[in-house]
Amino acid sequence: MKTFNKIIILGLIPFTFLACSVLYSRIDIQSDIVNSTKRIKLNITYLKTEEKRTPLFSLNQSILKEITADKQVSYKVFDMLYLTSTSYKLEKNVYIIIDNEAFKMNIINEEYDNITSISENKSDVMLADSTKVSVVTGYSNNNYKVTKYSYFLNEDIIEKIKNSDSVFFRYYSGASMITLKLWGKNLIKLKNLIEMQ
Repeated sequence: MKTFNKIIILGLIPFTFLACSVLYSRIDIQSDIVNSTKRIKLNITYLKTEEKRTPLFSLNQSILKEITADKQVSYKVFDMLYLTSTSYKLEKNVYIIIDNEAFKMNIINEEYDNITSISENKSDVMLADSTKVSVVTGYSNNNYKVTKYSYFLNEDIIEKIKNSDSVFFRYYSGASMITLKLWGKNLIKLKNLIEMQ
């Protein structure tokens, strides 16, 4: 029985890593009465890069499709990259690689920020009467660089994505390449977003 449990656990490990490469994706549909548009948004969180070592912690990406009352359609991408505090500033270039063909995006907005979070380190201490008390033993300081980019996807890029087998997003930080793969159900969701009216 123990061997069977080990086989099950070892068999689940690759699926766990596979699932963790893209943590979250969801399509939201909203009606914007102010701008008279229909907004269809795909939110994706990436945790794994194609490279072994990069300064990236995660990428939160929103792909927004807006449809106006006269049926004009636009696609805009909002990227929020969390990097290590010691990383180089990201180059002001974003590339989409569709089926091994690279396209440079025109960044229309960029923002930079530093985030610091402080957490307590605790341990349990046994008192003379055998009760446990949690004691603060120190503090951990976590620092991140946050880079935000936004850019439009033109009709040519959208057509290529609709017919693609693979889509990657590429960024550069100093000597590091940061490549994130959009694949599987998330690529299917993007293609579904493109088809939605």
